[in-house]
Amino acid sequence: MLRKLDHPSILKIYEVYRYNKMFYIVTEFLPGGNLMQLTTKGSKYSEMYVAAIMKELMSGLVYLHSNNIIHRDIKPQNIVFETKPVLNKSIASESKKKIAHSKLIDFGISIIKEEGKGVSGSVGTPYFMAPEVMVGIYDEKCDIWSCGVMLYFLLCGSLPFKGSNSTEIFNQILYNKPLFS
Repeated sequence: MLRKLDHPSILKIYEVYRYNKMFYIVTEFLPGGNLMQLTTKGSKYSEMYVAAIMKELMSGLVYLHSNNIIHRDIKPQNIVFETKPVLNKSIASESKKKIAHSKLIDFGISIIKEEGKGVSGSVGTPYFMAPEVMVGIYDEKCDIWSCGVMLYFLLCGSLPFKGSNSTEIFNQILYNKPLFS
C-alpha cells in the first residue's frame, strides 16, 4: 500500500524484501526524531509552530483519505522530522527560520476503506482514539479526532483525557469534555 503512495508529508517506502522468513522495508532516512521524543512533559509550543506541523499532517491525511486509506494511529510518536528541528518556542524567532518538515509514519494498523462502507475494530492508541472507534462503525474522520487530540497536547502541554488504564481513558473520552485552560 505505501509503495504506491507519494506525498511529501508521508514516509516514502522504496522497497520491500523478504529473506529467511523476515521482511525488510527500505524507507527514506528521517534522522530528526519523532514529535514525542522532542516534547518534554508540560511543554507547550507556539501556535505558529504547531500550525506548521498540523498543516503538513493534515495535507498528508487529505491525500490518504482521498485514496480511501485510514491511518487509525495518529499520535506524536508517528510524526517524524526530516531534520532535527530547533524547538524554540518564540513566535518571533520561528517566523524567521524554516521549521523542519515532518512526515507521517507507521501504517501498521492502517486500512483501505471500501467506498460507501464503514470500518470496525477498536484499534489505535487509547489516548488518541476517537469515540466512534470504541463503540462501532467509523470512517476516516477518526483520524481527524486524533489530530485534534494531538493539537490539544501540543498547545496545552497535556492530554485532554486521562486515566490509569484503557477503560478509564475510554470513559473519559466517551462521557467527558476536555478542559481548556
